[in-house]
Amino acid sequence: MLYHRFKHFYKNNGFYKTLLQCINKAYCIFKIHKFLLYYTDEYKAIEFDSHKYSIKRYDAMPDIKDRNINELCKYFDKHIFLATAKQNFNKKSVLWILIDNSSNAPLGIIWSIRANTVSTHFFPLCSHDCHMFSNEILSHHRGKGYNTILLNYVIHKLKQEGISRIHIETATDNYAEQNSLKKTPFINYGVASKYHFFRQFYTIWYK
Repeated sequence: MLYHRFKHFYKNNGFYKTLLQCINKAYCIFKIHKFLLYYTDEYKAIEFDSHKYSIKRYDAMPDIKDRNINELCKYFDKHIFLATAKQNFNKKSVLWILIDNSSNAPLGIIWSIRANTVSTHFFPLCSHDCHMFSNEILSHHRGKGYNTILLNYVIHKLKQEGISRIHIETATDNYAEQNSLKKTPFINYGVASKYHFFRQFYTIWYK
């Protein structure tokens, strides 16, 4: 099968592009990024201080004048953030923003998408699954437990909406995220990496 894909790629792209593709994929194989995979199917009550914090949910692309989006554009690269947001919303993703009520400023974000993933995942999801991704606490607010607050809140809301199983992953060297996940219902069930080779997707399981 791999030979036929190689032959097809060579026929359509020529020697030079095929050579570059081989070099690139060989580099990816030997420079593999491993991820810890987590899931939860648990529903439990959470402690959420609604006096201190609130969560803003966006199911569609908001107006560019939206205060929270404006604040996030000051932190992220504006054009990349808006382009990524548009792509995510087009795939029916949901944006969740943790907000400090005293300053009315965003503290961090996370995305979720039901029965699908924005990019190729390690395995297909079912209709009752949900994938959480691209969570980030703004740099000047890190180390204060906000990631755990945001994760637990979104898990709670997704379970209320009838989601059976929620998935998330993090890089094996992202120790801060791993510590946050230990304070949530998420359970680590494996270590894997993924890559494309001649337009074919592969997952390598290590655990």
